[in-house]
Amino acid sequence: MGDNFEKIKSNLLRTDCVLFLGSGATATSKLKNGNLCPTGNKLAEIVYKHFFPKEAYSNESLQVICSIIDSTLGSNILHEFFYDFFKEIIPSKGLHHIAKIRWHNIYTTNIDLALETAYSIEQDKAQFLIPVVGPMDKGSRDLKTEVAYNKLHGCISRKDVPLVFSLEQYSSSREEHMKLFAKLSVDMVDKPIIFIGYSMQDSDFQSVWDSIKKYCSTTTLTDRYFYISPKIKDPFSKYLLANNIIPCEISIDDFGEWLVATTKGQRLSLTEFHTKNRTPIEIFNKVALPPEITYEISKNYYFPKYEISKPLPLTKSFFIGTEPDWNDIKYELDAPRDILPPILLDFDEWYNNPTLSIWVITGRAGDGKSTLLKRLSLEIANRVGDLALFAKTKADLNPSILTTFQKETEKPLIIFIDNIADRFQFVSYFYKYLKIAKAKILILGAGRTSDWQLACDNISIFSRAREYPIGKLTDNEIEAILDKLNKFDSLGELISYDNNKRKEYFSGFAERELLVALREATTGGKNFDEIIVNEYSSIKPPVAVDAYKTICFINQFRYGLPRDLLIRILEITYDQLPDIFKYTEGIIYENETPGNVDYLLTARHSVIASIISKNIYRTDTAKLEILKTIVNKAIPSSHLESSLVKKLYQYVTINSLFESYETGRNCYEELSEILPLNPYLKQHEALYHSLKGNFEGARDSVTSIMQILKKGIILNGLNNSLKGRKENYTHEKFIKEVEKNH
Repeated sequence: MGDNFEKIKSNLLRTDCVLFLGSGATATSKLKNGNLCPTGNKLAEIVYKHFFPKEAYSNESLQVICSIIDSTLGSNILHEFFYDFFKEIIPSKGLHHIAKIRWHNIYTTNIDLALETAYSIEQDKAQFLIPVVGPMDKGSRDLKTEVAYNKLHGCISRKDVPLVFSLEQYSSSREEHMKLFAKLSVDMVDKPIIFIGYSMQDSDFQSVWDSIKKYCSTTTLTDRYFYISPKIKDPFSKYLLANNIIPCEISIDDFGEWLVATTKGQRLSLTEFHTKNRTPIEIFNKVALPPEITYEISKNYYFPKYEISKPLPLTKSFFIGTEPDWNDIKYELDAPRDILPPILLDFDEWYNNPTLSIWVITGRAGDGKSTLLKRLSLEIANRVGDLALFAKTKADLNPSILTTFQKETEKPLIIFIDNIADRFQFVSYFYKYLKIAKAKILILGAGRTSDWQLACDNISIFSRAREYPIGKLTDNEIEAILDKLNKFDSLGELISYDNNKRKEYFSGFAERELLVALREATTGGKNFDEIIVNEYSSIKPPVAVDAYKTICFINQFRYGLPRDLLIRILEITYDQLPDIFKYTEGIIYENETPGNVDYLLTARHSVIASIISKNIYRTDTAKLEILKTIVNKAIPSSHLESSLVKKLYQYVTINSLFESYETGRNCYEELSEILPLNPYLKQHEALYHSLKGNFEGARDSVTSIMQILKKGIILNGLNNSLKGRKENYTHEKFIKEVEKNH
């Protein structure tokens, strides 16, 4: 096939390829009458003769014809025609083959249902196809099993979204419609893309391509864009190469056949993927559940007994404040808590007569709630086996899957949910669904006392939950913790004390506070901050160092850094990511996002990120430079990245970041140059000035907002910021003067 096809293959096997389909992609598919799908002028002629049977067709373009129909007969009639014309389409072999390949995203300017039909009937497909047509469509949630099919021109099955066909729609709706799928601009920069079914004459291709180039600069990386067509004339081939697009002369059916053949043995069907990636536990072999269900359960839940059966390493980072993990439970680094036996007694009683119930362990930050919940899950799993499931951080809490699971097992389930109060809306729906299903399930969670109280205030069913509070350490718990520290050589500064003095340290100096005692006493002569900085210093490759400190700068505010944004900040390629994660395992965490648009990168804790940032970005100048770099590299049309930028320029963030008011003021001035005509930026600039007592500066910022918006001003949160101040230039005077000027 040649070098160009080998380049496509290498990109395909990395599973981050994007597919872009034009009308020619359905040229070998068939209509319900058995005819091939018409494209270009052939389709235009059919449309023209249908609506204007007495007129002679004179090679008018499809766009011109649709413009005439739209303006004279209305868009609904046109939509109905295309629906009837393209319904029951029979997809080509090429589209069936495309369904067998894993894609990062698929885009199209087609409105038919050919690809949807191919995916629905193809047994060997690699992913579920998730159409995205309107602005409220969510797209794929799991890139491993789903792919978003972004239909930029609408779809015949969706009358709620206008089709884009007429000239008027091209000129007035094109930009808005492209913004609807902002991830396209990110994909164009970062991902290899294969175009199929376009020609030089296609206004589709030209319009999309021009809009893409307007929204973002195309990648300077080579071997990223590929153009598939059965016939490519030499002038057009040169045009493509000039635009950094590699031409590949082949039909879609032959290309699809080549795709399947060249990846044979190196790809998995969806069913094979589900089976391979489910948790290897015995209960899945006993119940008659489809691989899709067992995979979804495995993706969203841990099975405690299986987790500790893994060959996990023994680490002692648990004693210096890291989040508890299954290896800590496996090696029993945690000390027993007094409340554990009473909970287990209550569980034994519940299991004899199971009903839908919620129990919650409550306490403050650092009291050991998460550790206790993990220990409790293992103790209960030792009683009931793999009927105890521990929800992962990003678990979607789909109750239908669990009711299906329970129906097959015919036994009660126990679901553990950490930080339950953070997800009270999801848990509320989860509980109501299970109640209607009359499920015998115990939901056992852990959460901060204040957060749980707020959840109870909002959701009445939570107020009936059984609560197990934990707080300051008891004498028994202090002694048990000291025994663990001694057993694992982690006493730190306490090693020189006798046992009585160690107890006095916990009960006296630390005031029975677990977090304080461990942070101050277990560092082996070094304080907690020094250990974190030493860990940073031990990272060897410069690219990993740069990645970690950039992530920490963001994560100190408890935000995550989009992975694609990091790549642009560091000016690296995807191929260099393994060099970063290889040397930062357990230090940098990848977190999935809704829709799997990107991954959010964080340190293992925001406190650790704050310590690193304070040691690396010691001056206001250094902080300002990294902040400007992040904002400069962010793609405005990316929701994740634009959301992060908005969080970074919030006045509370800027106030906590800079010691000098002068630097904070300069920061807003420089960000205003990067993000011109941004009323939200000016809003926070006004709030920052008012927070620092500069009401004249705040008034100037609000005036700028008024000039930007022309009508109305943004004062969200300004009242709270200024309320109660007693400066000569009072809040009331400030607001009245702004309103007067407005």
